[in-house]
Amino acid sequence: MKTTTQTSKSGFRGYLVICLSLWLGNLLLASDAKAAFGDVAAQYGFSSSSLVMSPTQPYMYATIPSQNAVAIIDTNTLVADTVFVGSGPTNLAFSPDGSKAYIANSSSNFVAVFDTQARTVINSFVISEHPQDVVFANQNRLFVLGDSH
Repeated sequence: MKTTTQTSKSGFRGYLVICLSLWLGNLLLASDAKAAFGDVAAQYGFSSSSLVMSPTQPYMYATIPSQNAVAIIDTNTLVADTVFVGSGPTNLAFSPDGSKAYIANSSSNFVAVFDTQARTVINSFVISEHPQDVVFANQNRLFVLGDSH
C-alpha cells in the first residue's frame, strides 16, 4: 500500500492510492484483472487522513476530513462507498469484534460511534478537547488523544 502526500495549511494529507504486493494480487483484484508488484490497482479522488482495516471484514476504512465522511473500501472489489460521520474525521479505531468504529472528529469535541453493519453513526460522546486520534485497548478501554486547538 502506498499513499502520496501533499502539504496543506493543516498538515499532511494522503491521497489514497492502492498498490499491490505480489502475494495479495489475487485477493485484491477481480479474477480477470492483471497486475504486478507495485502496480496501482485503484486510485481514489478523496484526501484521506488515516486508513484502518476492519478486524473482521474485508473492508478498509479511510477518514476523509474534507467531506466529513469515511470511505469504506471493499478490499476484494476495491469499490468504495462514503458515509457521513461528523465534523472533520481524522482517525478511527475498531472494537475488537469489529461491530463498532470510534471516529475522532477533530473539528468538534465529539467522538462518533459508528455501527459497521448498519453503516451509520449510532451515538457520539463529547470530550473536553478536539479529538485527534482514538485507540481501542484491552479491558474495553477507548483512549482518545485530544487537542485544545
